[in-house]
Amino acid sequence: MKRRRKFPKRYAIYLVAVLYLFCDLVWLNGPISRRVTYHKNAKQRVRQAVKEGRWVATVNTHPITREQLDLSTAIYLYRRGDKPEELSESSLRITRRAVMQELINDTLVTQYAKAEKFAPPAEAVDKALTQFKNQFENEQDQQRRMQAQKLSQEELRQRITQHVTDQLWLEKRIRPAVGVDEAAALAWYEKNHNNPEAQGFTVPDIIRARQIFISTVEEDGEDRKKLIDDIARQLKEGERDFAELAAEYSEDERSKTVGGDLGWFSARRMPADFAEQVFKLEVAEVSEPFRSKLGWHLVEVTDKKEARELSFEELKPEIIAWLENQRRAEVLQIFMLKLRKASNIIIYPENM
Repeated sequence: MKRRRKFPKRYAIYLVAVLYLFCDLVWLNGPISRRVTYHKNAKQRVRQAVKEGRWVATVNTHPITREQLDLSTAIYLYRRGDKPEELSESSLRITRRAVMQELINDTLVTQYAKAEKFAPPAEAVDKALTQFKNQFENEQDQQRRMQAQKLSQEELRQRITQHVTDQLWLEKRIRPAVGVDEAAALAWYEKNHNNPEAQGFTVPDIIRARQIFISTVEEDGEDRKKLIDDIARQLKEGERDFAELAAEYSEDERSKTVGGDLGWFSARRMPADFAEQVFKLEVAEVSEPFRSKLGWHLVEVTDKKEARELSFEELKPEIIAWLENQRRAEVLQIFMLKLRKASNIIIYPENM
């Protein structure tokens, strides 16, 4: 006698699933039906927002609005000292496109940091907020700046918190690929320090000097010349010492209280008409009174150091910092391209 074949359980499961879907979508308006309706309505909202010109892009379905782009462009131009109405149409269009790319990058970083539930230390946010406030001379200047950017105090803190979050999250993600070790820094130094076109590997001739200065900017005439000549005579005849004369007569407010001492400087740091006279002097030699564009000078060289090549140990911190900054820019670019490639970004150029 043949055994009857049992009805496969999987068919029963399939049947139940089909019945559930049918009831959910047709009769009961269940969660699946509501989800389908939501996505349908969401697509309609997107089309409507784009049609009305309110959205300029979406990043993983998150909108970037025209209002955001307008505000970010205004802030960007404000920081450069420009105004939208002062730019040509083509320049403004290029600027808006560049700002748009930054908005897209910022949105991506914010989304990924939020997905990882990354939160910055409270002290990092407080520090950034303090730095923002310290750039203004007073409270009124800060309020004017915030009004120009249409920011309340709460919105300011939120924006700074988000900025710090994005910065620290990015640093966390790219830092492993940015570090430069001593071997890499040494290899760079060996490759470049003998290059005649390279700069920063030598310290130029420097001198230390003190001066007595008589200004001719606001007042000029024979009495100014007579005054510096008399000071030179008193110094030459030993009536008074240099520091005493500088304290009494010099009109260089920064140096007169320290005996006229200018500290160490190279020729590049000083006006050419001043450096030309001073760098001819030997140590302990006092110049004759000479005139620059600013006035009369009487200078004594107190010490000299000849130009020399800087060793690797002296330059190591600067080399490592420079190489890390260079590598950070490269790694960041690659990292952002990866984020973009893994994301759904749609730009609506007709609304920009």
